[in-house]
Amino acid sequence: MKKDGIFISWESHTRSKSLSRALDIRLFEIKVSGNRFKRYLVSVIKTILLIRKHDPATIIIQNPSIVLAFVSILLFSWHRKIVMDAHNAAIYPLEGRYKLLNNFASFLLRKSDLVIVTNDDLHRTVEEMGARSFVLPDPIPSLPVRSGKTELKKSTLPQIILGVRRALPGVPGGCQSITKRIHGDKNHG
Repeated sequence: MKKDGIFISWESHTRSKSLSRALDIRLFEIKVSGNRFKRYLVSVIKTILLIRKHDPATIIIQNPSIVLAFVSILLFSWHRKIVMDAHNAAIYPLEGRYKLLNNFASFLLRKSDLVIVTNDDLHRTVEEMGARSFVLPDPIPSLPVRSGKTELKKSTLPQIILGVRRALPGVPGGCQSITKRIHGDKNHG
């Protein structure tokens, strides 16, 4: 008898972790180092063994990897539900430059029982490809808190600032303006 479900990813990704926690489904991150051939071969074998061991009724997969999606659909979609958490690269592999690869990606999306996407634009695109999709936006990541203060890694803060600057290019004063407005500086803005 098949059990509930498992979530498989071939990389460590915040979205996979938060989604598996929210769904209360065990996440298996299969991470293999080495050259591309070794990584794919070992990852495929580990995936097959994992699915056979746990015998899930539903398999949630993160795509990318297009290889993980292909193996899961090819070998396990006959007797199990396949739910694909499709990131942009799953819909437009290699930025959509190759028609054959785009057609293959579209085929994998259609063969999934459900495709989870992050926004309405991707939802429409996936539905137009003939797949069934569901919008589940990325949550704002939680930041670690220590002694009542939010502690950021040095590499995280520049990414946040860059993201805000890109999202709001017309804001006078850039991030300083935003920060001062958030903290209530009446002399600004």
